[in-house]
Order: sequence, then structure tokens, then C-alpha cells
Amino acid sequence: MRTTLLAMAIATIAITPPATAGTLEQVTSFGSNPGALTMWRYRPTTPAPAAPLVLFMHGCSQTHSDAALVGWTQLADQYGFYLVFPEQATGNNPIRCFNWAGEYGDPANLVRGQGENLSLKQMVDKMKTDHDIDPARVYVAGFSAGAAFASVMLATWPDVFAAGAVMAGIPYRCATTVNGAYNCQALASHAELKKTPAEWGDLVRNAYPGYSGARPRVAIFHGSSDAIVSPDNQIELVEQWTNVLGADQTADETATIAGHERARHKVGAATVVESWRVAAMGHAVSMGADPDRACPPTGGTYIENRGMCAAYRAALFFGITGGTVEPPSDGGMPDAGTGPDAGPGPDGGTVPGAPTVTITAPGDGDEVDGSVTIAADASAGDGVARVEFKVDGVLKGSDGSAPYSYRWPTANAAAGAHTIEAIVYDRWEVSASDSIDVMVGDGDGNPDDPTRVDPIPCGCSGGGAASATGLGGLVALLVGFVRRRRVPGSPS
Repeated sequence: MRTTLLAMAIATIAITPPATAGTLEQVTSFGSNPGALTMWRYRPTTPAPAAPLVLFMHGCSQTHSDAALVGWTQLADQYGFYLVFPEQATGNNPIRCFNWAGEYGDPANLVRGQGENLSLKQMVDKMKTDHDIDPARVYVAGFSAGAAFASVMLATWPDVFAAGAVMAGIPYRCATTVNGAYNCQALASHAELKKTPAEWGDLVRNAYPGYSGARPRVAIFHGSSDAIVSPDNQIELVEQWTNVLGADQTADETATIAGHERARHKVGAATVVESWRVAAMGHAVSMGADPDRACPPTGGTYIENRGMCAAYRAALFFGITGGTVEPPSDGGMPDAGTGPDAGPGPDGGTVPGAPTVTITAPGDGDEVDGSVTIAADASAGDGVARVEFKVDGVLKGSDGSAPYSYRWPTANAAAGAHTIEAIVYDRWEVSASDSIDVMVGDGDGNPDDPTRVDPIPCGCSGGGAASATGLGGLVALLVGFVRRRRVPGSPS
């Protein structure tokens, strides 16, 4: 499968102290700490009685200082909750990645009560001992490798966390090896790693066998132009957590807010999974002039000013902001219209013309088999931002430059009728769609036919190590490079 992403714009700014009045301090003793992590605590100006607690984990090459610069400390001062910013050590990972895929085939960090996940649990316990923390309002969030490890914590400690936020992250147990981690990051090119919702859900359920209590709700944020962690991971994360939480994969509510897509999956009236596709954003955390609560960037790395405050939106989802005011369901965006100058744009201009899209292959009613290339022609008066491809209503991939296409491995689909949809978006997130129906055959009975499944690009050099080319070496940011064995309760 080929996914061509839009250009990534990562704002890397000199770190400056956050303009807050609370206290950020290191905690030097919080248990046996088998993962050899460092704990930083943020005490808000005026803690609320029975205060909530949020753990937020940084990405690769970052530290606790970067984590403190994406808006959480200001929210903590406003709403009175505590924060913990865990910090990875170079002795565990040379570029400070939380080891979300284990360490060279050693999955100890992914097993409940071992390695880094136990260290993080001990940080929570320390906060409960030292402060007036409501144990029913403990949350975990992270960015990049920290987000992938937030998935680990949600899976392994469902009895500790009420909800979580995964920002540019990866599903739990997508990989347990180094090469697997590279391939999960480039998931758009590795359909063999994608799973059914039930298969993803089973990985989570098996992380704590026999657990029958409540599961944490999950918010998922991902940039549509992320070239480091494929946006296809967002699709798989939605499938994993909707399955775990008893919802289906069809959103019950959608909205466009500040130009970004929000989808909510519900069980009854409760939103259990909320997914944000941040338009045109690369591998970053979104900040800026959010229509509900602005959080202007004040420094740090991997931050983009996208007019939406991801930290605030996560806190809102957690329910720790003391009340919510929802923006209009249409986010103030223009309707698509039918011709030139179709309507006012969000920046005071006009929409030069409605986008259009036509699926050019396969043909409507065709019988298909093997690996099928879905192709589409698309246009927009102000330029095409991307074309997304859905099969039976499930988003499978996107393409940000012409010719727009997606390769669908039909070996993973049941024989019979399927609906293919292509959706084009312009830079204002105005959209149009086209759909066709095709019939998937039952194949020729030859399981070795290479056309029946996606080929796996090598991506290798030398003795099997993943190549650092293609993504400018930044792919390596999420992969562990040292091998160690952590056992429950063992000192570093």
C-alpha cells in the first residue's frame, strides 16, 4: 500500500520556561523503579480537593521540559489538577524513547508489573501517598513514543487509569521487535501488520487476563500529514479501543472544529473513543488559538500552531475542566457549495470552488481479486489537501499528492460486495466524495500467489537493520537501541 503524505512542518523552537505559577520539581524516590525512569511532579498553584492526576510522557529526543510546554501546566493551574512528567534516561534508550515495542525482542516493558510500566505505576502510587488525589480520576497521555507507551499503560493498568490520550501514537503490541517497530511507524506500507478490531482488542484484553472491571476511555490525536508515524495508526487505534470498549467503528457523531475532524464513538450516551484528525499537521502536538481555550506555543519541540489546543481537548475529554462549552457542530466552516466562489472561508476570503473527486479504477460493479489499486482524480479551487480512501465505511489510507491512489489487499476482505469511497479535502477541510461497489472474488486457490497480499518493502540495509533513509533518519526516533531485562520490583 502506498501513502504519499503532505509535507511535514515541525516547529522546533528553543525551550523556554512555561509561564505558570505552579511548581515543577523532581521526585527522587518513588519505589523500586525497575524501568530506571525519572519522575517530575507539577504542583498547581491551588490544588483542588480530591484532585485529578495526569501523567504526560514526552517523545523521543525530548525531556520533561518539552512535555511541560504543550499546555498542561497552564490547565493544571486553572483547574487544580496535578501532573507527572516521566522522563526517559539515555541509559535505557540513547535518544530517550519510551520503549513501547520492548527492547530487541524482550517484551518485559509491555507486560503488566514489569519494567517501565511498573515505574510509571509507582509514580501514580507516590502521588496518591503524597497528595489528595482522587483515585477515580487518574489519566495518562503522551506524544509519539510517549503516546505509544500511553497505549501500553492503558492496556496493562486499566484498573489505574480512567482515560487516556494518544497523540501521534501506535496501538498496543503493534510490535515487539526493532524491525517491527519501524514497520508499525510506516504502517501505510505494511498492511500485514494491520489487524481486525477483535484482534487488536484481544491484545489489550490479554494484557491483564481475567480483568472484568471498567476500561479507560481513549482520545486519539494525529496529524493528517505525519511522515514519522503513519496516520494509518490512528485508524488502527480507533479499531483497537472501540472494540475493547464495546463500540463499533462507525462514528456516532462527527464535527469539524477549527478545520479539524472530530469523531466520537459512543456506548449509549457516553463517548468512549474520541478521534481527532488534525488537518495538515506533521509529527507534532497541536497548539494555538483554540476556539474554546487558546494555548499559544511558548517554546519546545515537535509543536505546531494549528488553532487547536490538544492538551485542552484531552482534558475536556477526561472531564477535568469543570464544565464544557461545545463549539458549533460545523466549527464555523463553509459548506461545500456547487461552483466558484462557493462561500466565505474561515480567514475572511472565499472558497474558490468546491472540491470534486471521481474514482477512476476499478470500475463500478467490477469483480476484483488480489492486490487492487484504487485510483481517483481530484481537484479543488484552492488545492487538494488529501484524498482519503474508505472500504465499507472504514478509513484505510490517504494520499496527499496526485495521482491519488491506495492499494487494497483484498485477501483480507470477505468474498462478496464491498463499497469503495474516495473523499477529497481542500485546505479548508471542505470535502466531496465518490463511491462505487465492487465484488471480491474467492481467488484462484493459490495461497502463494504474490498478487494476493501487499508486498513488504525491504526498508533494510546491511544485516537487516532498518534504513534511516526515506524519512530522513527520524524514523529511528521511536525505536529502542539497548537491550536490558527488567523484572518486577528489581532495582536498576
